[in-house]
Amino acid sequence: MDAGVVDELLSEAMAPVLRDLRSAGIASPRVEDRDWTELPDSVSAMLWSPDGSGVGVHVSRSLQGFERVAMVADQVQEWAIEELWGQAPTNWPMYPHHPDSHPMTATTRDGTAVWACPADRGPFAPIGALRGQLSRLRRLVVLLVRGRPLPMIRGRENVVIAAY
Repeated sequence: MDAGVVDELLSEAMAPVLRDLRSAGIASPRVEDRDWTELPDSVSAMLWSPDGSGVGVHVSRSLQGFERVAMVADQVQEWAIEELWGQAPTNWPMYPHHPDSHPMTATTRDGTAVWACPADRGPFAPIGALRGQLSRLRRLVVLLVRGRPLPMIRGRENVVIAAY
C-alpha cells in the first residue's frame, strides 16, 4: 500500500488478502487513502489497477478484526477478478475441488476469516494463508488443460490432482 497513509484498521484487514494475491502471482493494486463512503463508521480506500481503473474498498470500524478481513477480501476479490479478466482464469482464489468453476468466497468460521467453497461451504484456508499452494495447483491444472506433461510432483498436489 503506497499512496497516502491508509487507515490502520483497513490496512490490517487488507494485508492478509494482498498476501494471498501475491502468493497466486497476482500483482497487488496501488492502494490510495480515500474517504469515499462518507459513512461515519467506515474507513475506505481506492484500489488502482495499472490501466488506471479503480474500485473502492471499505470496512466498518464496528466489526471485529476477522470480520473486517473477510469484508475486505470480498471486495479485493472483485477487483482481482476484473483485473484477471481476459488474461488468466478469473476464479481467484481457485478451490482445488472445483478448479474449473467458481472461486472460493470470503467468509468467517469460528472467529477466523477463511476462503471457502460457495457450493459445499467447505473451508479451505484462512485468508492470508494460501502461501502459493493455489498458484502451484493452478499451474498444474493449466498444464493438464493444455495437454502438456506434468512435472514431477511432490506433496499435497498429488492428492488433489489424483482426485480429478
